[in-house]
Amino acid sequence: MTYRLGYTIDHHPVKKFCFMPEDVETFARVCLGIVRHYNCGWAGGFEKMVGRWEIWNEPDLMTTENEPSTTSTTFRGSWRDYFRLYEAVAGLIKREVPEAVVGGTAVTGLAIRSGFLEKFLAYARERKLPLDFLSWHTYTPDAGSVADDAREVRRMLDGAGFSKAESCLTEWHFTPPGADWRYIMTPADHLKKRQLSVDMTGSRCAAFTAAVLLLLQDAPLEMANFYNGDDMVFFGLFDRLGVPLKPYYAMLAFSKMVECGERLALPGLAKDVYAAAGVMADGRVRAMVVNNSAEYVSVRLKLAGGKAPRDCSCRMVSSEHDWVEWGLEGDFLHMPNWSVGLVEVV
Repeated sequence: MTYRLGYTIDHHPVKKFCFMPEDVETFARVCLGIVRHYNCGWAGGFEKMVGRWEIWNEPDLMTTENEPSTTSTTFRGSWRDYFRLYEAVAGLIKREVPEAVVGGTAVTGLAIRSGFLEKFLAYARERKLPLDFLSWHTYTPDAGSVADDAREVRRMLDGAGFSKAESCLTEWHFTPPGADWRYIMTPADHLKKRQLSVDMTGSRCAAFTAAVLLLLQDAPLEMANFYNGDDMVFFGLFDRLGVPLKPYYAMLAFSKMVECGERLALPGLAKDVYAAAGVMADGRVRAMVVNNSAEYVSVRLKLAGGKAPRDCSCRMVSSEHDWVEWGLEGDFLHMPNWSVGLVEVV
C-alpha cells in the first residue's frame, strides 16, 4: 500500500488544500508522526502497515520553476518550493525511520518534457536526498507513448544516479485526442460531459487499455496502476449500477493471459495491432490480440511450424460486443476497430 503525504487535487471553487505549507518543518514533523503511527506502533498505531510513502501529488501541474502558481489545482508553489518540501519531509522520515520506503513525486507525464523531473532529480542528487521510488502519471490517447515514457523515466533515474529507485506508474488511463479536461473537472455542458465519459470508458479505451498492458510487459518499471477500478465517472471499470464497462473486459482478457505459465515469442504485427501468447499448464495456448486502430484488421493464427490450429474459441470486446463468443474464418481472426480478442487454441 502507498500512503500519500500531503494534499491531493483540489477542485473546490475556493482553493484550500493545494497550497505549499507555510511551515515546512512542522509539516515534516506531522508527516513523521503519521509514518510512526502506521508503521512503528506509535500512539496506539500499527506495525509495518504502509509499504511506500509518497510525498505530495502532481506538484508540476500548472507550475513553474521559480514563481508560485496561482492556477494549479495541486500545488500553489513553485518547483523549487516543492524540492525544498520534499527535502524536509523525506530527509526527516529517513533519519528517524531508516527502513521507510520514501519517494515521490507523483508527477504528470508533462514533467518528463517540461524540465521538472530533470531538475528534481538533479536537486535530489546534489543534496543526496533519499529517493526509493519515483511515481508518475499519464493520461493519453497514445498507447505507445506510455511505454516510451517508462523507458525515458528509467533513463533519467539511472542517469541521475538513482538506478536502485523503482519507477512506479501510479496513474494511467485513456483520454480521447483533444479531450477538454474542463468537462471532467468543472461544471460544464452536461451533454459534453456525458459524451466524454462514454468515450473514456468505451471500446477505444478498452483497446488502449489492453495495448498498454501488453506493451508494459517489456517496459522498465516496477508498478503500473490503472486509474481506476471502481464506478467513478470518466475513469471507472463499472457504471454506477455495477455493470462492467468495456475496459473491464480488457482487464479480464489480460487476467486470462496472466494464467499462462510460459510466454511465447511472436512475430512482428501491423501498426496499432498488439498481441501476446502463452501456454497453460495443460498445454492449451492462449493469445490476446488488440486492434487499437479505427480500421478493421485480420490476424492470421499459426502455431509453431506454420500449422493452422485445429480448434479455437474466442471472446471479443468491441464497440458492439461485450465478451461475446466470436468465430474465426479458417485460421483468420477478423477484428472490428478498437477491439480486443482472447483466443484459446488447441
